[in-house]
Amino acid sequence: MKNDPCPARLKCLPLVAALTIGWLGCAPHEDGPGRAGAGGKGSGGASVGTGGSGAAGGVSDSGGGGAGASAGSPPVDHCVENPPPLRTVGSVVAFPIELTLGGQALVFGEPNVVSSAGAAGSLTLQDLRFYISQAALLRADGTSVPVDIVTAAGAPQPYGVHFFNADDMASRTMRVLAPAGSYAGLTFSWGLTLECNQGDAFLRHDPLSITSQMTWPHLFGGYLFFKYGA
Repeated sequence: MKNDPCPARLKCLPLVAALTIGWLGCAPHEDGPGRAGAGGKGSGGASVGTGGSGAAGGVSDSGGGGAGASAGSPPVDHCVENPPPLRTVGSVVAFPIELTLGGQALVFGEPNVVSSAGAAGSLTLQDLRFYISQAALLRADGTSVPVDIVTAAGAPQPYGVHFFNADDMASRTMRVLAPAGSYAGLTFSWGLTLECNQGDAFLRHDPLSITSQMTWPHLFGGYLFFKYGA
């Protein structure tokens, strides 16, 4: 894979070679509306996939035009905590996120053997956090199908975001709600959309609250997309 986005050669979210999703006793809805905004470049993160140049856009906000905020009122947050789902039926598909170093499993919180230029050492991973957004499934012909990032129950994740925290085993699986079909891979944006990268983390809930420990320590706001400590 070219343009590896993972420092220290961490390999994240290996993709299946082929993925077929079927239906049991129910007909799928038509694909949901297209997503607004740019792809992986728009959110500033590298996209991982089987040839896609980035996930297919971001969920558009539901605010519409409307009147501007009155003087003294808090600014409008266009990062929607409960985004409207792209579809209401589908199969929940789980993607395990596996960390590797030098072709071996990277164990969080324990020394991992590292060899470089004939010298051996160890690496103890103490913190690893990142955001994933704007997921899309790839068909064999290269077309993409935007999908919601969801919980195990199939409900959209808050803000349409998956938050990986190596210290939380539950976060090591990302799920999407997929329509019936055959797929060759997955693309996503590394980080957040422009709308969600702005706003006040003190007024938001997880995973975009200050408890995520992913906010920049200055007055201009914004989030870290990837955080790594060892």
